[in-house]
Amino acid sequence: MAQPAILRRLCPVGAALLLLTSCECEIDGTGVVLDAQTGQPLPDVTVKAYVGKARRRHLADESRTNAAGGFATGVGLVSTLSSDCPDLVVELEKTGYATQQIKNPRADTVRLLR
Repeated sequence: MAQPAILRRLCPVGAALLLLTSCECEIDGTGVVLDAQTGQPLPDVTVKAYVGKARRRHLADESRTNAAGGFATGVGLVSTLSSDCPDLVVELEKTGYATQQIKNPRADTVRLLR
């Protein structure tokens, strides 16, 4: 079936607009977790990485801090259909400490309270 002339002209325009309004985002985060009182690194802290905006976040990665309290998490390169990249929210949990969330960490030092 032949397409009407108007559709043949609009399809390439629509595809170009879609490409212009999309973007690729690198979604990752790093940091070090310390005990707030002693300043000592906290190993084995659960690190949960949530990706998205506001109430539409989903768990994308889960790991633990290393012996020096360091973490690196995220999902890498993500394509979106808008120019607004999703946030990375990292939740840090360890028994005996208050859970803490940080948004888009970049070599952050986080101090967990008992």
